[in-house]
Amino acid sequence: MTRRAVLRTAAVGALAAPLLSCGSNLTGTLRMVAGRPGGVFERFGRQLAAELGRHHSGLQISFAAVADDSVALDLLQAGQAELAIAQLDMVAERQTGRIRALGRVFENYAQLMVLDSGPIHSVDDLPGRTVHLGEETGPSALFGRRILDCVPRAAEVGRAFAPFETAVTDILAGRAAGLLWSGEVAPSFTTGVTRLRLVDLAVTLQSLVAYHASYYDSILVPRGVYGANDVVHTIGCPALLVCPQQLPAELAESVVEVLLAQARLLTAATSGNQFVDARSLVATSPIPLHDAVADTYRADHG
Repeated sequence: MTRRAVLRTAAVGALAAPLLSCGSNLTGTLRMVAGRPGGVFERFGRQLAAELGRHHSGLQISFAAVADDSVALDLLQAGQAELAIAQLDMVAERQTGRIRALGRVFENYAQLMVLDSGPIHSVDDLPGRTVHLGEETGPSALFGRRILDCVPRAAEVGRAFAPFETAVTDILAGRAAGLLWSGEVAPSFTTGVTRLRLVDLAVTLQSLVAYHASYYDSILVPRGVYGANDVVHTIGCPALLVCPQQLPAELAESVVEVLLAQARLLTAATSGNQFVDARSLVATSPIPLHDAVADTYRADHG
């Protein structure tokens, strides 16, 4: 039986009981990093590291939560990590030909949050007001700047940078008009968020794709989010699991085999994970897949 078949057989009971190691002889080191402590990237990373450890007991595997995607990519490019999870636009900004993808694992979406009782009803209302974009080096800042560049009279929209909690406090106090955020809302700040609503971003998508990249896509936020009476059109950006080009083939293959075999368990560990299946995992353009895993995906998909 192949290693992939063993992993798939073990996966049948994955949600009912812990898995035992498959006794692999694979050795090496995999240091994984991901930003947004407490968020979906960290939960996914920790679960993936745990599954790799169960199936490959000879591997030295670690996971560390870091401040944001920028820090994760810094560590990857400095040779201090073998795996990182990061938003695709940030990876593309850093690409020097030496970053490779192991899979597309999430879809983050931009959320333009404004005061529910305030005067902002569309992006046309933003000129002359200030919008927070999260931490200046983080994924929300890059994504948010690109979106704001596509709104009418973009030069008249003020931009500020601060942590999520500070930005929401500023909105509630009237010091800022909104927050463009990419990713999860911090659970500890749910109370403040209930006074906010989302603004439709559909009008910016055509320009965003034309000026930047085709991987930005339309996303529908369901009715009821932040109390919305209707669905809201916003914009999604994928997130990738990436590695350095020189990651040994057998290590790259081992990660993808666990991604494919343990898709159900990994999805259960992280709400909102849409991409842990072979067809979607390979959609990493413009970041090329690691050479070794392209064959692994082809073998899995027939």
